[in-house]
Amino acid sequence: MEKVAEALSAAGYDVFEEEDVLGLPQCMDDGSELQVSKDFTKVFCFACGREWERFAFEDIMGEAISPQLAGAIPLNRDDSEIAQKLERILDDNDFDSGTPFYVVQVYGAESEGPPSVGKELLSAFKQGWREGKSGSKEVSKPDNSEATQFLAIYEDCISHFEWDGVKLEAEQRNYSDLYHDTSDQISIPFDVKFSSDSVKQNMIAFLQCFKVIHLANSKPFETKLFGTAAREAIEKSSSEIKSPGTSIADELSKLADLHTRGLLTIEEFQEAKSKLIERS
Repeated sequence: MEKVAEALSAAGYDVFEEEDVLGLPQCMDDGSELQVSKDFTKVFCFACGREWERFAFEDIMGEAISPQLAGAIPLNRDDSEIAQKLERILDDNDFDSGTPFYVVQVYGAESEGPPSVGKELLSAFKQGWREGKSGSKEVSKPDNSEATQFLAIYEDCISHFEWDGVKLEAEQRNYSDLYHDTSDQISIPFDVKFSSDSVKQNMIAFLQCFKVIHLANSKPFETKLFGTAAREAIEKSSSEIKSPGTSIADELSKLADLHTRGLLTIEEFQEAKSKLIERS
């Protein structure tokens, strides 16, 4: 492990030290957050978004990566009671949705406020009264307010399901439509309310993971520098643009070229540009 950490450090990646011994970055510690891209060209962390060129990663680790890992998401499917409830509804309606990684039960529109225990009791009373009056549990379609709703996160989309006991309605938002860049904000693309803020935050955390997975699989590998290598690149770019007789426009153009070539991340580019403008 120390040898791997030293190789990462030499490549410019930040590693932590414990009693003068180099350790692996947290996302590489057990590999649980690492994935091989579908095109088998890179390895990336879907927690922090860091990427490695696949051959470079194999050199660092000292072993080849199995092609069977390409595109495989190292996350377990959601096997909670809510997920099983949704699966039964989907099966009963011959609806094939794929493997859900996170499923939650949601309620009416966010603008209606948090779910109320009183409303739930009233809904149950109304349902029981209709069943008693008809003498059968096979009653007419209930009110929309009594429909059961779910949000489910899949590999390529987030889906909203609404089941009223008779009809199943489904709507999905593909990540390809939601996320085009790392700067895109994570939000719930459906107007629903959650049982608690923590459930909503867990949903957003899962969406963040799948945003990184989607972007890493849809774009070609881009060299990113971290740690010492990133700082050296900034210092080098600063020295290159200090040559006499060049205008600020020329210097900004050189910075943009370094960013395009992958020698500067967007954050490093913005930092160097700000320093250049301050000096001018």
